[in-house]
Amino acid sequence: MFQDGGAQAALDLYFDTFPDSRMVRVERWTQGEPGSAGTIKVAVFAICGREFMCSDSPIKHDFSFTPSSSIFVEFDSAAELDRVFGVLLDGGHILMPLDDYGFSKRFGWLNDRFGVSWQLNLADERRTWMADKITPDTLRFERLLDAPLEKVWRYLVDPELRARWFMAGPSELKVGGSFGLKMDHDNLSDENVPTPEKYRPYVGNSWEERITRYEPPQLLAFTWDGGDGGEVTFALSPQGDKTLLILTHTGLRGRDDAVNFGGGWHAHLAVLEKRIKGEFVSDFWALHAQAEALVEEKLGRFRA
Repeated sequence: MFQDGGAQAALDLYFDTFPDSRMVRVERWTQGEPGSAGTIKVAVFAICGREFMCSDSPIKHDFSFTPSSSIFVEFDSAAELDRVFGVLLDGGHILMPLDDYGFSKRFGWLNDRFGVSWQLNLADERRTWMADKITPDTLRFERLLDAPLEKVWRYLVDPELRARWFMAGPSELKVGGSFGLKMDHDNLSDENVPTPEKYRPYVGNSWEERITRYEPPQLLAFTWDGGDGGEVTFALSPQGDKTLLILTHTGLRGRDDAVNFGGGWHAHLAVLEKRIKGEFVSDFWALHAQAEALVEEKLGRFRA
């Protein structure tokens, strides 16, 4: 409840600052009613897809918003977190500066100039891994992608789009058809990042896998290493205006495969998420190294 007729200005700021934010419906005070004409009697609005309500109070209270109730927003990108923190801080004040507090590697708390309290947090990479299945014989990853199903499907089957986050090559999109792949990972980073020494011999290698299931636009499966390395399945399902992607790699030959493919798939999916959002991918190989380390940690209990 805004005390000084500031609801619309606050909403304008939030709509300009956060994605998937908009007015859902609004009713305004009119002439002769208790509130100032044109201010908000009641509004339903969305910030990052989540709905809230607000109003301009016609009664002047001795209180306003309190930090004991905050809006918590989590970010995948530290740069985006810093940007939003700076925008909301203009005219406001800091309750906790952006920093590593142990419970989060980057967290900040502030009140904006309208008195609304915000807690902004960088998502913990390890939290994603909690939902991932990593065993010596099976990998399973779930990702909620910020794009409609048809767009995500194009990133799987269109060679130009697939090459921007994974590998691509000439393909025959049908059951039994070829699924072309070429290792050209230098193009996965937007900065000039050298390929690590142990992967350099494979740069430029091309090969074909065989499509085992093809049900556009929701399911694609193909062999890995001619079937000796198992089978990879992408399953897509719509979730409102987003898409749930489930990647399953079955038939692994043991722990080494799980580390190698698990780290690779996790890093490639991280790039896919960024490409779909139109975000910058600084260093694919840094993502890959971090992912391999996390797989090693998760597989620790499977050591002989």
